[in-house]
Amino acid sequence: DNMGDSETEKQMKKIEHIIERALRKNKVVGFYSGAGISASAGVGTFRGKTQLKSLLHLREDLLDAVVPTYSHRAIAKLEQLHPSYFTVTSNHDGLHIRSGSKRVAEIFGNAYVENCLKCKKQFRRGSVPYGLGRVCDDAGCDGRLKKAGVRYGQQIPQEPLDLAIEFAKTCDIAIVLGSSMMTGVFNELPFVENTKKSILVNPSKSPCDSQATMCVRMKCDSFMKRLMQFYGVEPEPFVFTQPFEVRAMVGEENTKVVLQSGRLNEPPTCIEEVEVEVSGLNKELDWSNKSQQYVTEFRSNGSLTSIPVKVVFKPEFDSPSISLNLNLEQGAENVVSHTFTRHYKEIHSTNVGEVGKEGEGKEESS
Repeated sequence: DNMGDSETEKQMKKIEHIIERALRKNKVVGFYSGAGISASAGVGTFRGKTQLKSLLHLREDLLDAVVPTYSHRAIAKLEQLHPSYFTVTSNHDGLHIRSGSKRVAEIFGNAYVENCLKCKKQFRRGSVPYGLGRVCDDAGCDGRLKKAGVRYGQQIPQEPLDLAIEFAKTCDIAIVLGSSMMTGVFNELPFVENTKKSILVNPSKSPCDSQATMCVRMKCDSFMKRLMQFYGVEPEPFVFTQPFEVRAMVGEENTKVVLQSGRLNEPPTCIEEVEVEVSGLNKELDWSNKSQQYVTEFRSNGSLTSIPVKVVFKPEFDSPSISLNLNLEQGAENVVSHTFTRHYKEIHSTNVGEVGKEGEGKEESS
């Protein structure tokens, strides 16, 4: 992205004029995002020359380390200021929702959403669910849970598609970010009859360029930074949190230590390993896919008054390990709670699969 390029500069001036008129006349701006918007988050594009791991092929327990980009957070901020704005995305990485956007049509579903096959309730998770055999959150239902996200080639869910079509009918200006425009249905929506202007933002050409009002050869984050300068606002920082608790169950002969998520059916994906210290020896807790817990059990004679616990976080979260202490003295609750917190201010690129790093977001963790 060479902002000194005269053609790009002319295009941005035209776009600012279009947005200025839209603001004066209360027009609706719709954002349509493809794989390219998630590139600086570490999610590889599907058809780009530097094809890396896509979200579909990442280890599920690493998805939470992929955080919303500047573009995701910028769109969320604009929607907050202009409630008629909306987003339609062909991605199922959940990054628009995680960044705070509300009016989003995810036409291929969302890796963070699950449906109960029995009671038909839908659950939106704070961390990506994984592991088979999990059942509905409702105590009275034993229905099996199934992810709402679909892979390319599978049938598009009807509900988000209907929502995308409804959004498109209200759109005056369509801004397409990081899409090759080769995905069926999605590539038609920015050009519906009522949309007066359509702006395609992508470093490479697409089959739909001739239909667009303007094609801007830029990366998404660079374009959105310029657009946000015109609006005169900045996006909010992204904060990732994941609560968990460590609990001890003391018996006459054995003591069992369990680490589990603080939220039902949401595994503690930030954790790499857990160790307890017993009688001067370190003992590692084992992960159970069935119970979604880290567990260990050892012989004890009831004389333990405390158990030191060391929690190591996955390297993708770039956070130091922590030490907790389980108090086993009489009257104690035998449980300690903690919330892992990670703040991201700048455009972030994880080492899950790095693409176009434009700045680190290492502010703080706790």
